[in-house]
Amino acid sequence: MHIDAGAIERLVPMSAAIDALEAVLVAGLDPEAEPDRGVVDVPGGQLLMMPSATASYAGVKVATVTPGNADRGLPRIQGLYVLLDGETHTPLALLDGIALTSLRTPAVSGVAVRKLAVPDAGRLVVFGTGPQAWGHVEAVRAVRPGLRHV
Repeated sequence: MHIDAGAIERLVPMSAAIDALEAVLVAGLDPEAEPDRGVVDVPGGQLLMMPSATASYAGVKVATVTPGNADRGLPRIQGLYVLLDGETHTPLALLDGIALTSLRTPAVSGVAVRKLAVPDAGRLVVFGTGPQAWGHVEAVRAVRPGLRHV
């Protein structure tokens, strides 16, 4: 099954991603315990491999960073996530890796804001302009709906 960026955006609202990540972090998932990221220098850029596993699932995000793609009208960063069954290692899904990252990374920040930020904070400063910047605004708004200024 292939799950493209549009499907990820439609099926997983930011608030659900934040709740899911909070649940697995509270249950003991330690992102620092994941295997090291593999980085391979290739002509014109890098190939990145990020494996992960739990008792139920395993997977790997494969991404490329190709600075010259901007001149070609292509994204500088592209990627896919392969989700596998944890017991049989049967492939279950192929997901758009950039959409997944653009959801996951801000959702982790949403968990941090929910747990650590002043509850009545009304201002947010975001450094950056890419997809994750907008995702972070969405994540903070999901946990701090009273946010007045970005």
